[in-house]
Amino acid sequence: MSKKILLYVVITFLITPILPLQAQQHPVVSSILSQVSIDSLMYRAEEISGYRGVYVNGVLDTIYSRHRTRQGNELAYRYIMQEFSSFGLAVDSQKFGSLGKNALAIQTGFVYPHRYFIFCSHYDGLPNTSIAPAADDDGSGVATVLEAARILSQYDFEYTILYAIWDEEEQGLIGSNAYATMAQNNNDTIMGVINLDAIAWDGNNDSVARIHVRPIADSESLGDSLYIVNERYDIGLNLMINNPGATYSDHASFWNKGFSALLFIEDWDNDPNPQYHTVRDSVTYFNISYYHRTSKLAIAALSSLAVPYINELHINLEDSENKALKVYPNPAVSSTLISLSSGKLNRIRIADVYGKIIIDQLVSGSEVNVSTDSWASGVYIIEAYTNNMVYKLKLLKSLH
Repeated sequence: MSKKILLYVVITFLITPILPLQAQQHPVVSSILSQVSIDSLMYRAEEISGYRGVYVNGVLDTIYSRHRTRQGNELAYRYIMQEFSSFGLAVDSQKFGSLGKNALAIQTGFVYPHRYFIFCSHYDGLPNTSIAPAADDDGSGVATVLEAARILSQYDFEYTILYAIWDEEEQGLIGSNAYATMAQNNNDTIMGVINLDAIAWDGNNDSVARIHVRPIADSESLGDSLYIVNERYDIGLNLMINNPGATYSDHASFWNKGFSALLFIEDWDNDPNPQYHTVRDSVTYFNISYYHRTSKLAIAALSSLAVPYINELHINLEDSENKALKVYPNPAVSSTLISLSSGKLNRIRIADVYGKIIIDQLVSGSEVNVSTDSWASGVYIIEAYTNNMVYKLKLLKSLH
């Protein structure tokens, strides 16, 4: 956190298709949550903050300081890129200025590859001393982004996820501004930015965490999604909204370019970390239970927003009779035709990924046209019945 800087896409597009009004937990998100490991989080937080050594390219070393001018900053960058690569993700970097390098990893979406969510933190730190752990600010965020990449890389999602760990945040959000400027110039479709900056300090054990938003694009709706996830999955945090939110971290770079973004942070208003920007900012001051919960909420929110792809429900959706059942068009916008190449249908059932039945009707004949115009975008399961067979296929609903 830098000291120097102390649609017709409203809720119906960002929240409703992704977090439906019914309160069921998504089985994939629940599975992801069960894998968020405090041991894994702490291990990487200890590595990035110099509490334990790291192997980079097979050589044991220690990240003593991540100030932009220190050797540890470059070592941290190489460590992060190595971790991203180990998860099987496509890695990229963005160089800026004389020293700056953003560490990036891309997980391409299966339905909307050109629309993406950014899950981010920053790896540079303060103070400018030979020992500067910068564990809470922002080693805690770095470790959570890496934990998300570790787990989510095993799943498929409808939207692309960009895991980004920025450099030179402490000098004035320079790394994130370089990326946001590039994204604006490229007319990128960024659905939302979840920025994690200092999420491991809870000195008074009140479980308060803050979500900073502003009425820019769909930032407020993005903040609402964290509230929904916190309740739906019983994370147990006491969430507070700051609106208008502060501009002292990397989310502000995206607000400045008109993108939806939020800051997720510990209770800096009433319970600030006294180790902030000192050589004492160590993992030994982490509130372990609190850090586990803030990480779980952030990762669950990202998973819900990016929308788990239906294959991760482990349902066999292949037509067992040489693809006798056809669905066209697929993805559908306003309607789709379900047809059977041989035999007659007598019933169709269509459900969303939560199991909510959208259509259940009797039919007569080899085909039926289904209106999808009022449906939310996402994945649906078609069950088509004959007298002696049930066929299952996946249908994707797109907005355009």
